[in-house]
Amino acid sequence: MVAWTRCYRQLRGWLIDEQVGESSRSARPTLAGHLTISAGLILLAMVLYWGVFFTVSGISSRWTICQGQPMNSDERERQLADLNNRLINIDTRIGRLSTVGVDVSITPGQTQRLKEQISQLDQGRRLACTVGVFYFSHRYAALSLSTAAGILALSSLALISKQGWEKSNNAIINIGITSGLVLYSAWTFSQLYGQASNYENYNRKYVLANDLISTIESAVANGSAVISANQEPTNLNLASKPDMATLISHVDERLRVINKPEFTGDASFAEDSFQTIRGFIKPGAPQQPPPNR
Repeated sequence: MVAWTRCYRQLRGWLIDEQVGESSRSARPTLAGHLTISAGLILLAMVLYWGVFFTVSGISSRWTICQGQPMNSDERERQLADLNNRLINIDTRIGRLSTVGVDVSITPGQTQRLKEQISQLDQGRRLACTVGVFYFSHRYAALSLSTAAGILALSSLALISKQGWEKSNNAIINIGITSGLVLYSAWTFSQLYGQASNYENYNRKYVLANDLISTIESAVANGSAVISANQEPTNLNLASKPDMATLISHVDERLRVINKPEFTGDASFAEDSFQTIRGFIKPGAPQQPPPNR
């Protein structure tokens, strides 16, 4: 017990500088104390950030918000089985299309190409889901951390404003400055890596791929499709070779958008901040040597 008490006093003396006056007693953190406070706040910020990130990722996976890439062999086998069943159904339905009134029937190559497009759309949809959830989780974690750091920084600022800078404890000032830096860093990196824009990009890709798969399956089931070319709706008979070629070309155009890698970032926030800081710090005039007498 005596050893623990001695260690506590030594640690307290190492972190806190206690000053006893005639009518008051004050305790202010030492340099080591300031470093400990800052390190503790940064560590809590990292725990909050990654805690929110993994929580959101886990909830997204558990709720199956979208169909992402398989995480293990069992999911991969289920994905392949579902895709194979979809391709078999499409092949069967195309084989049952009526060719009455059709000049040139579709070819096996066109059927194979349509099935390949379904496979590419399924892969693009799953990739867009995985990347979108990744950026959404990071975005939500950055917003949560920014909110918590902002509340802490404003609370510290309110206490400092009430007591005055001279009378405020240095620990409160340290908390306010560190929280402000955490807030600035979280928001800056969120903008720099384009978490919001990247999430929106891959969200649109997922919706586009998912809608195309549903549209193709419905078109094959009905034997016809309606597409908009030059703002004019066009009716396609999927049993006709020219109409099937038009549908395949239409899907190819959408596949170029889905398969195009898009990773954007916004560095304007950091550049504006750099220019602001640069405006505060300006080089002085060079010192002239004294004239020789």
